[in-house]
Amino acid sequence: SIGFTSEADIDQRIAEIEYTLSTTSVPLREEKKLVAEIQALKRNRPKVSKLNAMEANLSASGSAFSKEDVQGQRAHINEQFGILIEEKKALLAKREALTQERAAQRGPVQEFIDAREKLNQDIQAKIKERNELRDDFKQKENEYYAYQRELRAVRAKKAAEEREARQKEYELKQKQKEVEKLDEQPHVAEI
Repeated sequence: SIGFTSEADIDQRIAEIEYTLSTTSVPLREEKKLVAEIQALKRNRPKVSKLNAMEANLSASGSAFSKEDVQGQRAHINEQFGILIEEKKALLAKREALTQERAAQRGPVQEFIDAREKLNQDIQAKIKERNELRDDFKQKENEYYAYQRELRAVRAKKAAEEREARQKEYELKQKQKEVEKLDEQPHVAEI
Protein backbone atom coordinates (compact mmCIF):
# COMPACT_ATOMS: atom_id res chain seq x y z
CA SER A 1 0.00 0.00 0.00
CA ILE A 2 3.02 2.28 0.46
CA GLY A 3 4.27 1.96 -3.12
CA PHE A 4 7.93 2.78 -2.42
CA THR A 5 10.76 0.58 -1.23
CA SER A 6 13.20 3.18 0.10
CA GLU A 7 13.21 6.61 1.64
CA ALA A 8 15.31 7.89 -1.24
CA ASP A 9 12.51 7.03 -3.68
CA ILE A 10 10.03 8.93 -1.52
CA ASP A 11 12.34 11.95 -1.30
CA GLN A 12 12.85 11.88 -5.07
CA ARG A 13 9.07 11.81 -5.72
CA ILE A 14 8.51 14.71 -3.27
CA ALA A 15 11.22 16.73 -5.07
CA GLU A 16 9.59 16.02 -8.46
CA ILE A 17 6.19 17.19 -7.23
CA GLU A 18 7.63 20.34 -5.63
CA TYR A 19 9.55 21.12 -8.83
CA THR A 20 6.35 20.67 -10.87
CA LEU A 21 4.43 22.96 -8.52
CA SER A 22 7.06 25.68 -8.61
CA THR A 23 7.76 25.66 -12.37
CA THR A 24 4.45 24.76 -13.96
CA SER A 25 1.05 26.42 -13.95
CA VAL A 26 -1.26 23.76 -12.52
CA PRO A 27 -5.05 24.00 -12.07
CA LEU A 28 -6.15 24.39 -8.47
CA ARG A 29 -7.81 20.95 -8.30
CA GLU A 30 -4.67 19.20 -9.52
CA GLU A 31 -2.48 21.30 -7.21
CA LYS A 32 -4.56 20.14 -4.25
CA LYS A 33 -4.07 16.51 -5.35
CA LEU A 34 -0.31 17.01 -5.59
CA VAL A 35 -0.12 18.65 -2.15
CA ALA A 36 -2.16 15.76 -0.70
CA GLU A 37 0.26 13.29 -2.32
CA ILE A 38 3.24 15.09 -0.73
CA GLN A 39 1.57 14.88 2.69
CA ALA A 40 0.84 11.16 2.20
CA LEU A 41 4.45 10.52 1.16
CA LYS A 42 5.76 12.32 4.24
CA ARG A 43 3.47 10.22 6.44
CA ASN A 44 4.63 6.99 4.77
CA ARG A 45 8.39 7.72 5.04
CA PRO A 46 8.67 6.28 8.62
CA LYS A 47 6.66 3.22 7.57
CA VAL A 48 9.11 2.49 4.76
CA SER A 49 12.10 2.74 7.10
CA LYS A 50 10.37 0.42 9.60
CA LEU A 51 9.56 -2.05 6.83
CA ASN A 52 13.17 -2.04 5.59
CA ALA A 53 14.43 -2.60 9.15
CA MET A 54 12.03 -5.51 9.64
CA GLU A 55 13.06 -7.09 6.32
CA ALA A 56 16.73 -6.77 7.25
CA ASN A 57 16.06 -8.31 10.65
CA LEU A 58 14.09 -11.16 9.10
CA SER A 59 16.73 -11.91 6.50
CA ALA A 60 19.42 -11.92 9.19
CA SER A 61 17.52 -14.25 11.51
CA GLY A 62 15.73 -16.14 8.75
CA SER A 63 18.87 -17.99 7.72
CA ALA A 64 19.09 -19.46 11.24
CA PHE A 65 15.71 -21.19 10.82
CA SER A 66 15.48 -24.20 8.62
CA LYS A 67 12.42 -26.01 7.36
CA GLU A 68 12.96 -28.82 9.85
CA ASP A 69 13.12 -26.35 12.75
CA VAL A 70 9.83 -24.75 11.70
CA GLN A 71 8.18 -28.17 11.33
CA GLY A 72 9.53 -29.19 14.73
CA GLN A 73 8.13 -26.06 16.32
CA ARG A 74 4.81 -26.66 14.62
CA ALA A 75 4.67 -30.23 15.92
CA HIS A 76 5.52 -29.01 19.43
CA ILE A 77 2.77 -26.36 19.28
CA ASN A 78 0.26 -28.95 18.00
CA GLU A 79 1.26 -31.23 20.86
CA GLN A 80 0.65 -28.44 23.36
CA PHE A 81 -2.73 -27.73 21.75
CA GLY A 82 -3.64 -31.40 22.12
CA ILE A 83 -2.77 -31.31 25.82
CA LEU A 84 -4.83 -28.15 26.32
CA ILE A 85 -7.80 -29.66 24.47
CA GLU A 86 -7.66 -32.75 26.73
CA GLU A 87 -7.55 -30.49 29.81
CA LYS A 88 -10.54 -28.59 28.47
CA LYS A 89 -12.48 -31.84 27.97
CA ALA A 90 -11.64 -32.91 31.53
CA LEU A 91 -12.82 -29.56 32.90
CA LEU A 92 -16.06 -29.76 30.90
CA ALA A 93 -16.71 -33.27 32.24
CA LYS A 94 -16.03 -32.05 35.77
CA ARG A 95 -18.42 -29.12 35.27
CA GLU A 96 -21.12 -31.47 33.96
CA ALA A 97 -20.68 -33.72 37.00
CA LEU A 98 -20.99 -30.72 39.33
CA THR A 99 -24.09 -29.56 37.50
CA GLN A 100 -25.73 -32.96 37.87
CA GLU A 101 -24.74 -33.10 41.54
CA ARG A 102 -26.27 -29.68 42.11
CA ALA A 103 -29.44 -30.75 40.33
CA ALA A 104 -29.64 -33.81 42.58
CA GLN A 105 -29.27 -31.61 45.66
CA ARG A 106 -32.00 -29.31 44.39
CA GLY A 107 -34.38 -32.21 43.76
CA PRO A 108 -36.99 -31.29 46.40
CA VAL A 109 -36.53 -27.60 45.66
CA GLN A 110 -37.32 -28.24 42.01
CA GLU A 111 -40.70 -29.63 43.05
CA PHE A 112 -41.43 -26.35 44.87
CA ILE A 113 -40.31 -24.37 41.86
CA ASP A 114 -42.60 -26.41 39.62
CA ALA A 115 -45.49 -25.95 42.07
CA ARG A 116 -44.87 -22.20 42.15
CA GLU A 117 -44.89 -22.06 38.35
CA LYS A 118 -48.17 -23.97 38.26
CA LEU A 119 -49.69 -21.61 40.82
CA ASN A 120 -48.49 -18.62 38.80
CA GLN A 121 -50.17 -20.09 35.72
CA ASP A 122 -53.40 -20.58 37.69
CA ILE A 123 -53.20 -17.00 38.97
CA GLN A 124 -52.69 -15.68 35.45
CA ALA A 125 -55.71 -17.70 34.28
CA LYS A 126 -57.86 -16.25 37.10
CA ILE A 127 -56.66 -12.74 36.31
CA LYS A 128 -57.58 -13.26 32.68
CA GLU A 129 -61.02 -14.58 33.68
CA ARG A 130 -61.53 -11.58 36.01
CA ASN A 131 -60.58 -9.17 33.24
CA GLU A 132 -63.02 -10.85 30.85
CA LEU A 133 -65.82 -10.64 33.44
CA ARG A 134 -64.98 -6.98 34.09
CA ASP A 135 -65.05 -6.25 30.36
CA ASP A 136 -68.42 -8.03 29.99
CA PHE A 137 -69.82 -6.07 32.93
CA LYS A 138 -68.52 -2.82 31.51
CA GLN A 139 -70.08 -3.61 28.12
CA LYS A 140 -73.46 -4.45 29.70
CA GLU A 141 -73.26 -1.33 31.84
CA ASN A 142 -72.60 0.77 28.74
CA GLU A 143 -75.54 -0.89 26.99
CA TYR A 144 -77.75 -0.09 30.01
CA TYR A 145 -76.64 3.56 30.02
CA ALA A 146 -77.32 3.77 26.27
CA TYR A 147 -80.81 2.31 26.87
CA GLN A 148 -81.42 4.84 29.67
CA ARG A 149 -80.34 7.68 27.34
CA GLU A 150 -82.77 6.44 24.70
CA LEU A 151 -85.61 6.31 27.27
CA ARG A 152 -84.83 9.84 28.45
CA ALA A 153 -84.74 11.03 24.84
CA VAL A 154 -88.14 9.42 24.13
CA ARG A 155 -89.61 10.93 27.32
CA ALA A 156 -88.16 14.33 26.52
CA LYS A 157 -89.57 14.16 22.98
CA LYS A 158 -93.01 13.16 24.31
CA ALA A 159 -92.91 15.95 26.93
CA ALA A 160 -91.91 18.46 24.24
CA GLU A 161 -94.81 17.33 22.03
CA GLU A 162 -97.26 17.60 24.96
CA ARG A 163 -95.86 21.05 25.86
CA GLU A 164 -96.24 22.14 22.25
CA ALA A 165 -99.83 20.82 22.15
CA ARG A 166 -100.70 22.65 25.41
CA GLN A 167 -99.07 25.81 24.06
CA LYS A 168 -101.17 25.58 20.87
CA GLU A 169 -104.31 24.95 22.91
CA TYR A 170 -103.50 27.95 25.14
CA GLU A 171 -102.90 30.16 22.14
CA LEU A 172 -106.18 29.02 20.59
CA LYS A 173 -108.10 29.88 23.80
CA GLN A 174 -106.39 33.28 23.90
CA LYS A 175 -107.47 33.97 20.34
CA GLN A 176 -111.05 32.94 21.12
CA LYS A 177 -111.11 35.31 24.09
CA GLU A 178 -109.86 38.14 21.91
CA VAL A 179 -112.55 37.37 19.32
CA GLU A 180 -115.23 37.40 22.04
CA LYS A 181 -113.93 40.74 23.30
CA LEU A 182 -114.24 42.15 19.82
CA ASP A 183 -117.83 40.93 19.57
CA GLU A 184 -118.68 42.68 22.78
CA GLN A 185 -119.75 46.29 22.31
CA PRO A 186 -118.74 48.55 25.11
CA HIS A 187 -121.53 51.07 24.73
CA VAL A 188 -124.46 48.64 24.62
CA ALA A 189 -125.39 49.50 28.19
CA GLU A 190 -125.78 53.18 27.34
CA ILE A 191 -128.21 52.64 24.58
